[in-house]
Amino acid sequence: MRQDVAPQSDQQAPLFGMETEPVAGELAAKWRAVEADIDREQQVLARCRAQEACPAVAQELLDIVAEGAGRSGRARVGLINRAVDLAITPTRDEAQWGVADHWSPPFETLQSHRGDCEDYAIVSTSRCCRQACPIKTCGSSSCETSCRRKTMRP
Repeated sequence: MRQDVAPQSDQQAPLFGMETEPVAGELAAKWRAVEADIDREQQVLARCRAQEACPAVAQELLDIVAEGAGRSGRARVGLINRAVDLAITPTRDEAQWGVADHWSPPFETLQSHRGDCEDYAIVSTSRCCRQACPIKTCGSSSCETSCRRKTMRP
């Protein structure tokens, strides 16, 4: 382990079961913004689960997670990733947002039904999907395969 990297907390499993290093700069700022949106979305999802008012986009994310119900392991991962894949039409950020790179939180992606590789990955690895399918189970290959396939489309 590098000396300048703080050891990970015992309470937090490494992302995709791999060691990670802190990221700084623009990339970290983009992630913090999306993570804050995901935290707000989690509150909405909690209200939905409590049978309170539930926006259509939140119900869509819950329905995606429900695709894996009754399955475990890779079967559950495959069903959830397939549902995410079918919910998002591959669209480059320049075409959708007019900028070279835009990271959308899950609700924004599902509301537009459009996104690029990182938008797909953000939905697939959002806390809601991870609760149904722990990262250790799914690894990164499902996201990578789908993203490669999606970004290769014309």
